[in-house]
Amino acid sequence: MTRANCEPYTIRNTARNHHYVPQFYLKGFPDPNLQNEQLHVIDKVDRRHFVTIPRNIASQRDFNRINLPDPSLDKIERHLAQIESQVAPVLTSIAKTGTLPEDDIDMASLSVFVAILSANNPQIRNRLINRDRETSRQMMQTLVASQEVYESRLSDLGMGDQIGYEAARAFVESGRYTIDIEDPGGYYLAVVFYSLDKAVLPLFSTMDWSLVIAEEGETDFICSDLPAVLFRVVNTILPAPYETHSMGYTTESLELTMPLTRTLQRRL
Repeated sequence: MTRANCEPYTIRNTARNHHYVPQFYLKGFPDPNLQNEQLHVIDKVDRRHFVTIPRNIASQRDFNRINLPDPSLDKIERHLAQIESQVAPVLTSIAKTGTLPEDDIDMASLSVFVAILSANNPQIRNRLINRDRETSRQMMQTLVASQEVYESRLSDLGMGDQIGYEAARAFVESGRYTIDIEDPGGYYLAVVFYSLDKAVLPLFSTMDWSLVIAEEGETDFICSDLPAVLFRVVNTILPAPYETHSMGYTTESLELTMPLTRTLQRRL
């Protein structure tokens, strides 16, 4: 047995730069006039344009990290890499044939991939974090709404009168505090993958999918840092019939679109 095979799993060989949009997928959107599979990138926040390779974009340090007693902090990242290795040849086949896979396993792999990209994303995570922070603020405001409620709740918690009601109310009303979520990566990964398993993937299996192909010489599809996007059709006559919302997958008149390559788009 070689030394490499005997080396214990340590922090040093733990993947830390996690791509929430996989590199192999981004390689489907290169500028054919550039070398080394380079992409044009438009940063809407900084209002700038630059050219780079997939490795340098759509990633965040420890995005898929989970805190466990053992040092295997990138178990989710490694599991996602396995899923990506399964779907990569499926996307390659679609690009060559211009058709969605007929094989049920390949179609299932593609659906899992689309579902993950639609949910496990910094934008979605930030929405969940902001929602939970707002819920916590509302709970704190309810707690100090009256002295009777406040003292009753502290008594239930066995805290007695450690903090007086007036001081607590003044603190809450001042708004001079921040609400942090413990282990946000692990917690929100659990939320996302539970919803995917229990709701999204079963729903995907009952829906019809189509493949949109860009005509040669026409404008190609572009990829964003949130590739799989939900829309609600509000007008089927106008050229731009979409309106974005915070919505669930069962929203009426829903469409989900995701570009698979520069010339192919999958649509639900």
